[in-house]
Amino acid sequence: MNPRLCALLAVAVSCSPPLPTTDVTPAEPEAVPEGTWAGKTSDENTLVALVSGGGRVQVYFCDGQDDLWLRGTVSSPTARLDGDEGTVSFDLFRERAFGELRRADGTSLAFDVPRDEGQPLFRAEDSVGGDVVLGGWIRLPDGTQRGLVRVGGAVNTSSLLVNNSALQGALCPQCGSAGPLQPVAFTPASLGDVRTNLPRRFTYAALGESYISGEGSPVDAGGPFTHDGMLEANATQEFWGDGLPRGLDSSFLPDAARARIAREARACHRSDAAASVLARAELARRWAGVSFAHVSFACSGAQVPQLVDARDTGSADCDQKSGTAKTECYQWADDLPEAQAVPPQLEQLDDFTSTWRTSVDGVVMSIGGNDMGFGLVIEDCLKGDCTVPGAAGPEAFSRGQNGLPARWRTLQQALAARRVSPSRVALIAYPNPLRKTESAACAPDDYPGDELILKEVTLAEANAAFDIHRRMNQTTAALAADAGWAVEAGHVNQTPGHAMCNGDDAWFNTTTRALRTQGVDLPPIPVPVIGPFRVSTGMVHPNAKGHREMYLPSYLSALDRMVAQKFKPASPTRFRVVSSSRANGQLEARLAWDDRSPSETHFRVTAEGLPTFMQTVSADTAGATVTLNAVAAGREVTFQLEACFTSHRTLCSEPVFAMASTQAPEDKPTGLVAGTALGLGVTTTWSLTWSEVPSRRHAFYTVELVTSSGSVSRKASERASLVMSPTQATHFRVASCNAIGCGPAADWVKLPASSGPSVQVCPNGTTAPAFGSCTSGLSR
Repeated sequence: MNPRLCALLAVAVSCSPPLPTTDVTPAEPEAVPEGTWAGKTSDENTLVALVSGGGRVQVYFCDGQDDLWLRGTVSSPTARLDGDEGTVSFDLFRERAFGELRRADGTSLAFDVPRDEGQPLFRAEDSVGGDVVLGGWIRLPDGTQRGLVRVGGAVNTSSLLVNNSALQGALCPQCGSAGPLQPVAFTPASLGDVRTNLPRRFTYAALGESYISGEGSPVDAGGPFTHDGMLEANATQEFWGDGLPRGLDSSFLPDAARARIAREARACHRSDAAASVLARAELARRWAGVSFAHVSFACSGAQVPQLVDARDTGSADCDQKSGTAKTECYQWADDLPEAQAVPPQLEQLDDFTSTWRTSVDGVVMSIGGNDMGFGLVIEDCLKGDCTVPGAAGPEAFSRGQNGLPARWRTLQQALAARRVSPSRVALIAYPNPLRKTESAACAPDDYPGDELILKEVTLAEANAAFDIHRRMNQTTAALAADAGWAVEAGHVNQTPGHAMCNGDDAWFNTTTRALRTQGVDLPPIPVPVIGPFRVSTGMVHPNAKGHREMYLPSYLSALDRMVAQKFKPASPTRFRVVSSSRANGQLEARLAWDDRSPSETHFRVTAEGLPTFMQTVSADTAGATVTLNAVAAGREVTFQLEACFTSHRTLCSEPVFAMASTQAPEDKPTGLVAGTALGLGVTTTWSLTWSEVPSRRHAFYTVELVTSSGSVSRKASERASLVMSPTQATHFRVASCNAIGCGPAADWVKLPASSGPSVQVCPNGTTAPAFGSCTSGLSR
């Protein structure tokens, strides 16, 4: 064939030597060279590095201010990789690589770079708080470097640290706690091991009031106290906790910030003995390989406004400015001097996520009881008779119950503004501290002799307070359901036998127990006959045993669901059969996929119809070679792929599927037709069509042409049309092929030779001008 003509037709037809016309076989693909190539691009500032190995290619461009990663599977040394930000086309030769990057903005960079026998391309991946950290570096043999680290949305110039030619790590001064980093080199052998998996971390926060803060269960009891809860000489205050997050580094905080957090934790009675804190250690035991962090902003006495936008200044009876004596307001006067106030809890949450550069994966809350006035009901029962019509406590409860939905909506909106998904919020139901048995409340005679104030609560009043808990849980559960929040209430029915009046088995504090644990921290309550009676906020709240044995299982149940939700892997994409072959009754298929989940521990490959077959693949790869009995599998086998995370239990993605043939096609294509013929000088372009082979799947076609100078063949896609440019072609035929081989070719179809004007083939077999009418056709 004329060399010039061959060049003109390079895209459409191979100019290879004549092929035999008896068998149709696909040409062997050219092997992809393995190695690394690196150098400067056409702008002299941007560096490029390419690494090829095992059918995968990684390309990285970096100018120190911007970068681009492109990666994919290739089957030819001439290939293209596509990404959202650009496309790179390249040719790989043993000694050089050349090509062009076309960015999404329309600009382009050309490159022609030499082979590099060293390790020019490095990558580091991590997460700092909730920010993904991704670093890339290129180092040329002459010492030239370009490096860049992305922390969340921030871009930072970085450099490799090299000492006597040995890599020591990477420096990123602008990255804060993200540097120094430990880059990993790409090599042809390890190309499949470098991926996007990040450290598995789960951070959750506790919000709300006393039942979640840990009120009633300080880490260390204070004292010694007098019988009525006053500190004796040289006694110490109870210890709650320092308020710092658990599981996150706090060493960088200045002393003033640490002191403020500790002061707010004391004022709010945030205890490290609370169930939300205890859950962290148990979660870490259950979910091996996951790092858990916990922080609490809950504050005793809080209502919904204290979560959203109100600053908590303590009890209304405590005069912050004058520093009321400890005997009157022990908690707030001691912990918040100089009229300081606790910021809204969501404001504290914002400060936390910003300071520790993290996101919150789960929220557990206990809120609504104070908004409805539960404390007022208890106080009313202690001070008088809360069962009489119009009693202040029940009346206040009804008003609070009616006003709660509006407050709840503001909380919903505030959480949504912080992108906290409703599926990541759990509301903890209120346990009943008065539930002596399944149906009976604690009566006055059920308390020991030193519980004078509780003996003043009649059985009728106890039953009234008993019912208040049911109404509180009904109201908050309905509102939580409307908001899409989960409600955890398994512990509510576990309280019989552990009420305040159940002695050593109690999960809740009586007045005396609370006074001896944390002292008096509220103004006295006037009680008829007895007179003013000192009380503690820890009364009727869960004690340490209650948090551990009652609350903890419910917290774990709620958090377990959130952990599973976060770490259930997403399904891989572009699952495909790269190649397959058959020998001695065995099918070997090479599978590949794109991994889009950072959480899996492994991939699982199964074969449909072969229940005993399962192959586990490392999470550090995005491909597998699978061998199975081709005879047992039938003509075709469907592979199923799942990304799985195994720890406390196994969580797998939704499956994806790919099909491989176990033998070559057996059917011939039918309906071969030569369509429009366009004359271009001395050449003719024919549009050839045929019908799909019914049993053909994931295959291609081979088209063979016989011309006056011999025969040529080329591979056709799965589309049912093909444009070719034969010169004086006489016949063509088509065979259906797959990775195993080709089936029988269809019968030859004769083509008229034409080098004249553009013509079309009419249905009756005659030809006519390409854009004319078939009725005036020329004879064939």
